[in-house]
Amino acid sequence: MIPYYLLYAYLSLNSLYSKKFSVFTGTLTFLILLIFIGFRHEIGVDWIQYLNIMYEDTYLKLIKGHEIGYNFFNWVGSELDSIYIVNSLSAIVFLSGLFAFCKRQPYPWFTLIFAFPVLLLPVALGLTRQSCAVGIEFFALNAVEDQKIIKAIILIIFAITFHFSALFLLTIFIPDILKNRFKFQFVFLLAIVSIFAYYSYDYFAYRLAGYNELYNTDLGHTWVSKGALPRILPSLLATLILIFNKDKFASVTNKISLKIYSRIGYCVLLFFVLMIYVPFKASILDRFAIYFVPITMFVFNRTMDLRLFKISKYYYQLIFLSYYFFQSFLWLETAAHKASFVPYKNILFL
Repeated sequence: MIPYYLLYAYLSLNSLYSKKFSVFTGTLTFLILLIFIGFRHEIGVDWIQYLNIMYEDTYLKLIKGHEIGYNFFNWVGSELDSIYIVNSLSAIVFLSGLFAFCKRQPYPWFTLIFAFPVLLLPVALGLTRQSCAVGIEFFALNAVEDQKIIKAIILIIFAITFHFSALFLLTIFIPDILKNRFKFQFVFLLAIVSIFAYYSYDYFAYRLAGYNELYNTDLGHTWVSKGALPRILPSLLATLILIFNKDKFASVTNKISLKIYSRIGYCVLLFFVLMIYVPFKASILDRFAIYFVPITMFVFNRTMDLRLFKISKYYYQLIFLSYYFFQSFLWLETAAHKASFVPYKNILFL
């Protein structure tokens, strides 16, 4: 338990005393998190499952598989007989995207705090494939900030090669290129998507059928996730702040970014309602809601500068640090799968 709290304390102290990453502190923090995530030992609900995946016909899946990004990491890991190599490569993808996104925010250290209880803990430590997809999503959001929507969509397609669920993100990004449908970029992108879809059709059909059987037609199971609502609450709050203060946010970002984050916000509202009215499917909703976490990082950063609700920046910082510590504490102390994460173990210290 102590390593988790020490890590939060380290990030909190830096967030209070430094606004930006320095070359030294940014590099040091990246390495600390890389070791923390990549060299974890028997941490995560699916630890055994990931071990089995690494040794399951990795070469064949690399040639014929469709999540080829993660399959490549598994092939390297199986060749070197080390799950820590797989986890470290995955951590590099996740952290590279996260840090690239943090550096573009007004308060990079606080951005790490906003990511801590949902992305840095259960996702990076437990959902290895999906953490890679989330890392690439951060690069896509940076591309949106640069108003390069085609690049963003290509990055999302790349994210799908790590986890199938990232396909959902295309519904958020693609609408922005429809009005430019006669441009060469659109034709080029359509060709890429078509080729990708052609070669992935069998895989998508298999995965969709699997999701349908597992989460919809398998009446013998319920997929309740007690932590789903607490995890989506910060995203819900960020969504409401954005919706009711759109004009103010329009002054600090470009139109495309505002539209993308607004769509993410509407998805948050939909998922929140579904989690309440269809609680026995909360687990699958929770898995997709992971991709909505960046809205908290985008909105809360700018909320401090805009000083909404006439609250000073100092009090916002105290509120955020207190809330995210409380959320982290609840997860560490009461999570259904607590035994899979506590005590924390690292191969370097065994």
